[in-house]
Amino acid sequence: MGWELDTPSGANHGLTIREGRANFLKFGACEPEMVKHVVSTEQRKLFEYRPDSNAI
Repeated sequence: MGWELDTPSGANHGLTIREGRANFLKFGACEPEMVKHVVSTEQRKLFEYRPDSNAI
């Protein structure tokens, strides 16, 4: 079951889930170049999470 964490994904430009998570902890994004596209922690507080009522 854990193999998915270490399988590079074409959709993620060759990053594994494990690499993406490690990069997020280190840089705040999946890659340093993407930091400018990430919503800050303070800005995230302005959003409310609501589950999709149409989800199965």
